[in-house]
Amino acid sequence: MVSYLLKRLLLTCLLLLALLSTVFFVLHAVPGNPVDFIADPDLDAAERELIRHRLGLDRPLLTQYLDWVGGVVLRGDLGTSLRQQRPVAAIVAEALPNTLLLTLPAFLLQLLLAISAGMVMAWHHGRPLARVTNVLGLVFYSLPSFWLGLMLIMVFCRQLGWLPAGGMHSADAEFFSAGHRLLDLLWHLILPVSLVALGSAAGTARYVRNSLLEVLGQDYILAARARGIPERLVLWRHALRNALLPVITLVGLSLPFLLGGTVVTEVVFAWPGMGRVTIEAIWGRDYPVIMATTFLSAVMVVCGSLLADLLYHWADPRVRLTGDQQQ
Repeated sequence: MVSYLLKRLLLTCLLLLALLSTVFFVLHAVPGNPVDFIADPDLDAAERELIRHRLGLDRPLLTQYLDWVGGVVLRGDLGTSLRQQRPVAAIVAEALPNTLLLTLPAFLLQLLLAISAGMVMAWHHGRPLARVTNVLGLVFYSLPSFWLGLMLIMVFCRQLGWLPAGGMHSADAEFFSAGHRLLDLLWHLILPVSLVALGSAAGTARYVRNSLLEVLGQDYILAARARGIPERLVLWRHALRNALLPVITLVGLSLPFLLGGTVVTEVVFAWPGMGRVTIEAIWGRDYPVIMATTFLSAVMVVCGSLLADLLYHWADPRVRLTGDQQQ
């Protein structure tokens, strides 16, 4: 296990370096000058060149790249935002908790809905209940997130007035007590969390259904039924755990979703998270912020892959981890 983790760590570092190097040079090759988004349009060429010099954008590209890599690797410094003139680490530290606050409950709700729907579709396969569940899942899966989000706002906010239309808190939340402020936050979470969970649960549910149908046809399931074990116990104790093995990889690789999978939701509901920070940085050619968000997403991908391997080994001890693959 230790040898496996060390080799994965080394490979991870090399992959991250290759990825970030590619992203760095591609970003600087994209048309557009960050100064155009920062400076006053009325400034002349000399003043614009002075701003480029102050930001270090007039240095050779290789020098900028080595400075960025050295800052991240040696000092843990993600740089300074070109637009906001603030440390990128501070910007990420403000936005990341907001995104996790949104995506973690959405991720858990998605898993709950997906496993429940998958079990219904498998257990009642070929019956009306399974067909209805499948159709509803496909409807939510196929609807564009931005459209579904706007419809949720129109129905539950504008028409019914039950829920807030956006933001993390009410306008006067600073005057609330601690308990009231927490309830206000939870109230604002309902719609965006529901949107994220509904949009992604259907795909996972189909994985669960197909895996369950395959497992329910295995010989050991038939033997369990022959011993007189109740159908409910056959499903929960014998079939579900093995059926979830293929889903574990999918869940592990969904970890990057915790950072960047809610861009549309954050924009629709004016949620101040990493998605909005990334979009604003891309439009403004804010290279240090883009590199930081890319770095975090890449780390999440690698961690998700490693977590999927470890969970797979835990769920099925027959799977042996080696230095370069699962066996």
